[in-house]
Amino acid sequence: MSTPDNHQDGAGSTARGARAGFSTRAHHVLLLATVGLLLAIAGTYAAFDDWATGAGVLCGGGLVLVLLWVAGRRASRRGADAATAERVFSGRGDERDTRVYLVTMSVVGFVAFVVSALLPAASGLGLDADAALRVLPYLLIATGVITFVVVDRRT
Repeated sequence: MSTPDNHQDGAGSTARGARAGFSTRAHHVLLLATVGLLLAIAGTYAAFDDWATGAGVLCGGGLVLVLLWVAGRRASRRGADAATAERVFSGRGDERDTRVYLVTMSVVGFVAFVVSALLPAASGLGLDADAALRVLPYLLIATGVITFVVVDRRT
């Protein structure tokens, strides 16, 4: 007599193993779809003779995919000893990790809203709009990193 935890399906794997296989398949499909999207975006830029932007899309998107893969591998190997960021970005986070991530994204969204609301006024007072827009992504990335570290340490 089998229990629900060790129930065997037709393929000879446990029900828990079958769910893990679906998760792995889903991750592979998502990875292939992301690579396809990156190639489509880069191809669109290349079709309009903007090769540098297409190469930037491939390089930046590829770097993000590699970093997410490394975080997932480290989190799966280290288990509970993995860092909060590794667990969050690999999809293995618990409620606390999810809360840290959500608070961080809320703060980044609030800062983006406030800065975006203040930029037209600052531009009217003489701030170079191009310079402000070039600095904005770095400001939001720094806000996200600092907020993530602070919230992670406090909870």
